[in-house]
Amino acid sequence: MNEAQKSAEKALSLATSDADRAIAHDLKGSAFFNVSELDKKSAPKAEDEFREAARLAPAVASFHLNLARSLMKQSKDDQAVPELNRCLALSPSVPMADLARRYLANPKRGHGELAPDFHIAGLQGDQVALQELAGRTVVLDFWATWCPSCRASVPDLKDLTKKYPDRLVLISVSADSDDNSWREFVAKHDMTWHQYRDSDHQILNLFAIHGFPTYMVIDGDGIIQQRIVGTDPQESIVHKLKDYLAKVPELANK
Repeated sequence: MNEAQKSAEKALSLATSDADRAIAHDLKGSAFFNVSELDKKSAPKAEDEFREAARLAPAVASFHLNLARSLMKQSKDDQAVPELNRCLALSPSVPMADLARRYLANPKRGHGELAPDFHIAGLQGDQVALQELAGRTVVLDFWATWCPSCRASVPDLKDLTKKYPDRLVLISVSADSDDNSWREFVAKHDMTWHQYRDSDHQILNLFAIHGFPTYMVIDGDGIIQQRIVGTDPQESIVHKLKDYLAKVPELANK
């Protein structure tokens, strides 16, 4: 049992009301859910905890959303849909409501790690939002001009845009603090795809980026399919991605 599960167990033992017990069960469910990608047996345990939380406090929208997520993780989409609708009926906050609607539009998004939605204004004034890219493969390139491996990857990224024109969306998100250095580098190296400088690290934090470069592949359903951190001098990013990209329907003809 990990520390999060132990803490939830302690909270449950100290709970004195249904409301407190519901919160403790939700915490315990989250502890199981957070390791469900690595431990498939944890998803049913998360479901049991979230279900109990929703039973004890049926008016809390987040408990129904969490239950739905645990059900979708197990491909129980038909059971998840009513929980998502219950969540929305309780008028949750905007971020939670938007997330519930994204799952309702396509419950398969809950089978994997759903990419958080984002909206950015690129270097050339181009507006990019993940929701508007539905149906297309997206590659996020988290980088910085001061990162040697990031600089070395630029030719590979250019090759990627040439190999999959129009059907793959490449977005480079820079962690640079110096706006002029970033702009000069992008212009000098003719990086013509979407460029964004994340000056306040909002996007970096949203995707929990801790190393550079990090490459993230998001499929047409908005699910993160690959996360590649760092580079191997013997293996380019295109080579690392080719096995996955070859299986993507909209890229299969390339």
